Amino acid sequence: MQKLRVFKVRMIRRDMISTRFVQCCRDTAMCVALLCVLLCITGCGGGSSSSSSTSFEVYNVAVKIAQENSGETDGIFASARGSGITGGWLETANSVKITGSDLVMENVTGAYETFMARASGGYPSGEYSLAYLDGGETKRLVKSLDWTIIPKFPSSPTLSWDSSSKFLTVNFSSLPSGSAKYLLRLYNSDTGSLRRETYETVGNEIREYVSQAGNYKVLLIGNVYESDALKSKAVYIFQNITLD
Repeated sequence: MQKLRVFKVRMIRRDMISTRFVQCCRDTAMCVALLCVLLCITGCGGGSSSSSSTSFEVYNVAVKIAQENSGETDGIFASARGSGITGGWLETANSVKITGSDLVMENVTGAYETFMARASGGYPSGEYSLAYLDGGETKRLVKSLDWTIIPKFPSSPTLSWDSSSKFLTVNFSSLPSGSAKYLLRLYNSDTGSLRRETYETVGNEIREYVSQAGNYKVLLIGNVYESDALKSKAVYIFQNITLD
């Protein structure tokens, strides 16, 4: 499998990648120059809770990011999970560490993650390495990433909120890829912390019960697979919404 993410707005907080992502989205100009993103929430088209697992999983993938009423950005998302993993970072083809790419533990998913982003075309296609610490040893996963072939949502997804039933509903058209699966991530837009991540679904609607009121940043994520391996991610970021 693989992962994605890149950015440089250094937040001197330990709110993890989530915080860096939401901060980027607050400033459209900053998003166009450099943006940091992350994705995850609980429940999905069928509704459920976060899918954290203790199984070993390491990947880095290219990401194409679209934001409601804004432009597009490119990103790299990386993740490493396993009993012996304690962190990691991203490197270029020349084994140069990408600034600000350190993986940080995300409690909701139970994995070390990083998500970096730049203006569209900011990452040259080619090889990128995920260096991760496993049992005190540095290991590397090298992947060839290409942002030009990532499919996009054919139309803008829609989001609605029913305050009576407490259901958040996202409708969308399928990516032009027969092997895509979809999920949502909900972030607290005030603190930047990831609140939930849904399980993947192959449908065109995701309904999630949200009992806790607050200001949220909602991400729709399309995971594109090839031969059961995660190849890339298409992300759509909705404007902040208050759920009451």
